Amino acid sequence: MWAGTHINFDLRAAAGGGTALDFCHEGLTEQFECYDVCTTGWRQYLPSLVDYVDRDGGTPFGSESDQRAAHFEESRSRG
Repeated sequence: MWAGTHINFDLRAAAGGGTALDFCHEGLTEQFECYDVCTTGWRQYLPSLVDYVDRDGGTPFGSESDQRAAHFEESRSRG
């Protein structure tokens, strides 16, 4: 699925103090079957990671309303 790609998390000192996280999923291109799912997932998980670190609580699977909407769409697509 992700063969030939590399996920990099690099930590560095932030300009105003603290720590900055640079993320890159090298090699993930639109030619991969999982591209849309992967990019959508990273857009959800990375902000959740920030919330987890900064506020001691993240939402790796989205908010409750996000989860209900996803469940509804999944149910609808199954017919």
